[in-house]
Amino acid sequence: IAEEANRLDSIDDVSGLFSEYFGSVLEESELLYNRDLIISAGVMSFLDTLHLDKIEPLVPFLTDIGLDEERFKNALLRLHELEIVDIYFDKAVKFSEQCFANYILKYAFYDKKIISLSAMIEKCFVPYRSRVMMSVKTLVGVFRDAGLLGFVEAEIKQLWNKLADENSPYFMDFIKAFHVVNPTETLS
Repeated sequence: IAEEANRLDSIDDVSGLFSEYFGSVLEESELLYNRDLIISAGVMSFLDTLHLDKIEPLVPFLTDIGLDEERFKNALLRLHELEIVDIYFDKAVKFSEQCFANYILKYAFYDKKIISLSAMIEKCFVPYRSRVMMSVKTLVGVFRDAGLLGFVEAEIKQLWNKLADENSPYFMDFIKAFHVVNPTETLS
């Protein structure tokens, strides 16, 4: 890509590299054709790791997006069979390849908007706060795309307003975590 453009900054945003490399993986796998698989892969890319016996905090979110716990676990088993995720000791799930996980994160939440980023942040902020922060940083740091940055900021501001309107008990923690997105409101 850098050679074709004759500029090194053309690879500042790795979207093109990832799409070229991992696009064929999506086409060859069932991910493009199986809603449960792509949603489960998207959720896993967001959370990084998951213990199958400790997914209770995630179940309401899965239900909201039309996926029950059993179908989610079955999809993870299928992703394991496809060598997309690894399952250790029948309990711990993790993406087999981190760059592919990053690509799926962008694909599921931004490119295709299969999963709502603001909804995922809302449901996962309290039980999986460090992973929420890491996923947001990955989206804006790895892909360095102005459209993606604007999208992430809009999703965070939308959730910011919702939590403020609801007087959410974790709104102050949310402000501390995302103050850079809405600095003027942080000061109010």
